[in-house]
Amino acid sequence: MEDHPLLDIVTKWPGRRPTQAAFEALGFSLHRARQDELIQFCGTECSDLLYRYWDEVALETMQSLGQGNPDGRTFVIMPKIVPPCWTNSSPPEILSSRHSSPRHS
Repeated sequence: MEDHPLLDIVTKWPGRRPTQAAFEALGFSLHRARQDELIQFCGTECSDLLYRYWDEVALETMQSLGQGNPDGRTFVIMPKIVPPCWTNSSPPEILSSRHSSPRHS
């Protein structure tokens, strides 16, 4: 089987954060506004958890060449210590809030 150039690019992808920084260097900022909105909604104490989630979703999407379904995940094992941002909303509600936003309707 012959290597495809796209597969070579995917294996060398630097990750969400460097890619995001490259887009921001070109003047794109809509993604950052949405991230800041979600962090404000969840609370800054949950920002590390959100960044980790976004990193994992981006990696899964890239490695599956867009064929994965990260939004269809089920959180079967819940953490022993519940992050403060989960006290008012369950994890699926927080993580899927981008689909219920008026901007995405």
